[in-house]
Amino acid sequence: MRTPTTSSPSSPTETGEYIDIISLLRSMFRFMGTLVQAVFRNILLVLACLFLALALAYYEYTTRTPYYISEMVVTTGALDPTISKVMLERLSADIEDQSPDYLAKKLGISPDVAGQISSIGAIELPPTNLTNYYDSLGIRAQPIVFSATVTNPAIFDTVQTALVKYVEENAFFKQYKTSAEQRITNFISRIDRDIRQLDSVKLAVIQSGRSTDAIQPEGLFSEGLNLYRKKEALQRQLEDLHHVQVVVPFTPQAKPHGPKKWYFLLVGAFIGGLVGTALAYRRDLKRGKI
Repeated sequence: MRTPTTSSPSSPTETGEYIDIISLLRSMFRFMGTLVQAVFRNILLVLACLFLALALAYYEYTTRTPYYISEMVVTTGALDPTISKVMLERLSADIEDQSPDYLAKKLGISPDVAGQISSIGAIELPPTNLTNYYDSLGIRAQPIVFSATVTNPAIFDTVQTALVKYVEENAFFKQYKTSAEQRITNFISRIDRDIRQLDSVKLAVIQSGRSTDAIQPEGLFSEGLNLYRKKEALQRQLEDLHHVQVVVPFTPQAKPHGPKKWYFLLVGAFIGGLVGTALAYRRDLKRGKI
């Protein structure tokens, strides 16, 4: 009885399942060498394409309107920074829709100024230790960055005033402000009550001329001072609550952020060199030199 013979598996080279990397690299290098030779044989054609592309890129650069970018840091009191961000994104949508009249009406500025605003945005910053009192009352008062891109740096002050007013007069801002004001007022009333009770205890201890281990005059005065400090901090926050606080205003830049001349020239040189190389290769191919 004949036993079946087993054939050994074919190697990757025999089956052709794998590509010969070395041969592929050699082919690529040969093709690159051919391109270089074609470029040198047709150097005038390549240079003409390069100069033409650079000229077109420079012309395109000169037709673009310069733009300026600046940022300001604000705190929006009782208003959640996320809501402020959404509000400014709505303004940015008006700009993308090319509705300067509608944007001007929202911000209370002239259509001419609104037409010079290219974009508006906001970036929420992480909370800081400066907002502890607000956080204890459930109010998020972390700073937020308002950014604006304009074609005329002279309008940054106008845009800053308009954005602050836009947020302050928003219905959400007024609603949250009323709610936060009520919470702070209730907190102050409670502190006032504690201060009155503490003053009564201090007066009783002073009049009796005696102190116990549980009640010490020094501790009473220290506790009273802490309560007064908390009340003063809350009163300051209550005053700041009514307005959007500008921490860092817009700073107009002397030089525009864009367009960048080097970027246009770089893109033009790349396209010109690519087109010139392709035409040189095609010419040599027709002449039978490749």
